Amino acid sequence: MSMKTTYKNLHHQVIFLHLFLGFLFTMGNQQYQQRRGGSNNQQYQEHRSESSNQQYQENGSESNYNRWNSPRLQQVSGIAESRLPQIRETFRYAAGPDGLVNRSEFNRLYRDLNLGSNDQGSMDRSFRAFDQDESGKLSFDEFLSAAVMSNNNTGARERVSYLIDSNNPAGIDQTYITPDYGRSIVRNLNNFYSTNDNFDDIWSNLNVNNGQVRREEFVSYISQSPTFARYF
Repeated sequence: MSMKTTYKNLHHQVIFLHLFLGFLFTMGNQQYQQRRGGSNNQQYQEHRSESSNQQYQENGSESNYNRWNSPRLQQVSGIAESRLPQIRETFRYAAGPDGLVNRSEFNRLYRDLNLGSNDQGSMDRSFRAFDQDESGKLSFDEFLSAAVMSNNNTGARERVSYLIDSNNPAGIDQTYITPDYGRSIVRNLNNFYSTNDNFDDIWSNLNVNNGQVRREEFVSYISQSPTFARYF
């Protein structure tokens, strides 16, 4: 074999080896990108899920969820304690990332979950009473409070007492009511019963100690006041 032929064959082998290595590099890079893309996509989805959950948590709609795990809830609303997880998950699905439901979603959930009487007037009053910021939406705590208040099968005093305890900003075990919380309670009752009682008049007739009033005294006075007595 001549030197020229040997050189020609060697040249072809080098070209083939170069093309083969290029092919391997391309395939390896594609596989790396796919793995990296899949990993990034998984990380993105996880981050998105965490972000959505964080956003839901930050809006406060389940910030006090554990406070509702009480046998008293079933007594005042007819809602079994064992149903709370299902109610919360159904609410979360309907609410979406913002953790809030509007009036029509509230009505639908209340009926679908069979939380009590389907009296539209009572549901409308409950929604209005607990939409404290007048945003037209309710958080989970507000939704459950409205459901409790809408249950006409239990006496108003029992329902109001339970909601006062459950929603007390100082904690569910607190036996005292501050002026700010008392004002919020009276506003909710006025919205629910379409009344116009004056909080300052109520507060001035109570035994205020260190700027606070005992919860039982507050409830007793409200239930016997000329404005609310007929509802209690």
